[in-house]
Amino acid sequence: MLPATILIGLGLGAAFVALPNTALADIDPSDTGVASAVISTTQPIRGAMGPALLNTLYVSALTGFLAAQDGTITKAVRLDGYVHGHRVAFIAGTVAFTLALAAVTLLIKKPMRADTSPEAPVHVG
Repeated sequence: MLPATILIGLGLGAAFVALPNTALADIDPSDTGVASAVISTTQPIRGAMGPALLNTLYVSALTGFLAAQDGTITKAVRLDGYVHGHRVAFIAGTVAFTLALAAVTLLIKKPMRADTSPEAPVHVG
């Protein structure tokens, strides 16, 4: 779990720095305050919903695994259940990340560059 935890920490650190800049990139200057407020209010919600959903998946997978066992539940079976629950939660997190990455890749527009050729008219004043 350590490599996955390190990768998650690095990814979240990179995302939290780039997110406000990306979200405010094409916003009109008059709407920047409202857009910034939306970003500020959604960050705590996002930070609470992700772990809550993944924890729910973990507990559901663990409960289902233990309920499917016949007979007494030994320590080894419980440990297998814990691993199964973590596996389900990590797979769900990976799928969510992949979908978010695809959405970001498809929906974020590249900025158009101004024409800087020598023939381009120059506006002064």
